Amino acid sequence: NGLLIGVASLLAFLIGLKWAAGIDSIFDLQFNQLTDHELRVGQTVAFMALTFISYMQVYNVRHLRKPIWKTDVFSNKYLNWSVIGVILLQLAVVYIEPFAKLLKIEPIGLKEWILIFFCTIGTIVVNEIVKGFLRFYEKRKAME
Repeated sequence: NGLLIGVASLLAFLIGLKWAAGIDSIFDLQFNQLTDHELRVGQTVAFMALTFISYMQVYNVRHLRKPIWKTDVFSNKYLNWSVIGVILLQLAVVYIEPFAKLLKIEPIGLKEWILIFFCTIGTIVVNEIVKGFLRFYEKRKAME
């Protein structure tokens, strides 16, 4: 799970850099030629992806075998309020200038948020596939 989150965050970083630098491919990135702004955009996208993936993993791992759609995901109101609270704080950090300057991050646009959304959903989908394999293996083993 940690490896998956790391890969998704790295991918978000590289694509964020690609978009900020205006190049055609992540393989064309030359880190020594990036501006501070471009690097900060990539770092911000990676930071947002990493944290949003973590927030959603809280819901995904509530049951290690049951699929997320068969659980009462929002039954824990304290968890729900805390996730909403940290998301609001995180948005404040990105879009309120003194906080953004303090943490040296840049405001990001809709395209970057869509990337973060897909990185988050992608990790949930992969985890659900793994849970499906675990359930299949356990059923098969129990039948033996």
